[in-house]
Amino acid sequence: MVQRLLSFFSCIRTTKIFTLCLFMASMVVQGQVNPPLIQCVDNPAGTNDLVISWTAPVNGCGPFLSWDIYASTSETGPFNLLTSINNTSTLSFTHSNALVSGASYYYYMQPVYNCPGESVNLSPIASNNIPTTIVDGLQVNGGGVEINWTANSNGAVQGYFVTYADPSSGAPVSPYLADVPGLNTTAFFDAVSNINDPNLSYMLIAYDGCPTPNLSNASEPGFPLIQWASDATNMVDRCDQIITPEWVPFVYPYASDYGFFQVVEAVVNGTDTIRDTIFNPFTPSTNLFGFDDGDLYEIRILAIDSSGIILSSTPPLNLVTEGVQPPDYFYISYITINSDGHAEIQFAIDPTGEIEDFELLGGDIPSSLDRITYVTDPGEVATLLGLGGGIFIDSTFDANVFIRYFEILADDECPDDALASTIGRTIRLKGELTDFFEHSLSWNAYELENAIVNQCNLFMTIPGQPGEILIDTYTPSTLSAIHPLAAYSEAEGTFCYRLSCDYTLNTPNAGPQDFNSTSNTICLDQRPVIYIPNAVAPEGINNEFKPVIVFDNPQNYIMRIYSKWGELIFESRDIDFGWDGRINGESAVAGGYAYRISFDARDGTAIQKTGTVIVVR
Repeated sequence: MVQRLLSFFSCIRTTKIFTLCLFMASMVVQGQVNPPLIQCVDNPAGTNDLVISWTAPVNGCGPFLSWDIYASTSETGPFNLLTSINNTSTLSFTHSNALVSGASYYYYMQPVYNCPGESVNLSPIASNNIPTTIVDGLQVNGGGVEINWTANSNGAVQGYFVTYADPSSGAPVSPYLADVPGLNTTAFFDAVSNINDPNLSYMLIAYDGCPTPNLSNASEPGFPLIQWASDATNMVDRCDQIITPEWVPFVYPYASDYGFFQVVEAVVNGTDTIRDTIFNPFTPSTNLFGFDDGDLYEIRILAIDSSGIILSSTPPLNLVTEGVQPPDYFYISYITINSDGHAEIQFAIDPTGEIEDFELLGGDIPSSLDRITYVTDPGEVATLLGLGGGIFIDSTFDANVFIRYFEILADDECPDDALASTIGRTIRLKGELTDFFEHSLSWNAYELENAIVNQCNLFMTIPGQPGEILIDTYTPSTLSAIHPLAAYSEAEGTFCYRLSCDYTLNTPNAGPQDFNSTSNTICLDQRPVIYIPNAVAPEGINNEFKPVIVFDNPQNYIMRIYSKWGELIFESRDIDFGWDGRINGESAVAGGYAYRISFDARDGTAIQKTGTVIVVR
């Protein structure tokens, strides 16, 4: 008999088999003898007795002989026959003074029928002591929580109350969440609780069939649901496109050294599943790399023991990923010197880019540029983005003296992650008077990333004439020119030049586009050229002596004529009024006469010419 009992006890420790055994014991099956089922082992108040109550079985064979009750102070035996009940209408037995020793008692019942050759089933073991019902695991499923547990080992258990653990005291919360009938019912789906409640923790209370059920066996402490440590928006690094789920680590409530690991499960766009196993049960976070804009993630954390049982899980975390959107293109389209002599930098940028500020940099060396303009106003930034670019003006340098490189930075919300435009530099035009009738001009090559210069055009403004004229067109490799001025001797002496270079820019958004960039404008004063005749014939063709001054409008002009003895014989302060070879109305004696001509040139230089003019008769 002891061997049969030990075999039965082995049976009840295997959940599936135990369930089958109990199922078989509760049915009328031909060829088996079913036992009574113990409903209650009760200790009446004020006594040391234990009253055992049961329900009678239904059996298909007979006749009935007895129901034998076996007892032990240990759940694993040995069990001894306590009594035999010979009347099928007797449904209880009082075990007198059972608790005198202070030990709990365990009972099972064996049916005895006159059924030769038939197998006999034993009742489940029942006791006055209902042990704690162990929660096996919690798992969020849809909007609710599936709770699973191991059937209580006390055969008198009739069902389970499912309730919450009070977050302050840890005691079971009443009224209970649910009444789950049946010793072998080991699951319940909670569809009403808030799965995102950080204090959500469950307890089970097994109850027996006693008139006053024993409810002192709550599964303390409460069994927790894993909760997220922060909301979804704080888990997404938009800059590096990393999702960092963070959760409150699961703590197994029944044993501090219970082994389990964590699994991060992420379903992406409803199809692709990412699983990351974390073997350290106390690690509260992980990283999911490389999401794309618009990806739909459903993430949950599972605590799983070594046998594969899910102990607990988080509610599903649903989020749509969105990284910081950089502009698809960002480039300078031209750098030119405007009519005010200031650098004008035009740029283009993808308007869908997420930008927070713009910064114009400039300097003499491309690798060492300084901030010139900083745009942080959200309205101004939004305007520039909405227009797909804009123009910056730099008035901080002299374009006649310096060549300046420019670059634009666009900053988004990511630290140390500024986006840089292409780099280019201004054209500086230089010039000087190299002879009385020519200007020498030179310039640097126009440079802009992704630009191909087609030609450069030199324009000139003629003194006293409106507009400008094209002087010549040069190849990109030509960086200097000599411009003769003999054809413009009637003009006043200041000539202005500018260079405009035509180029094709290969843009990433619109393909090849044509632009031009203009240099600074330089103005050169031509030195006055003075033609002085060497003779005057009062009665001839050349009957007036006066200078011809080219490329100037002289100021403070004076011309004096002297006799051979140094006597002043003529003076004029009008460049158009010359000496006619007479002295006081009389023809001067043929011969040489000294002259002195002086005036201030356009640039303020004092000019003086002296010599001798011959009077011819």
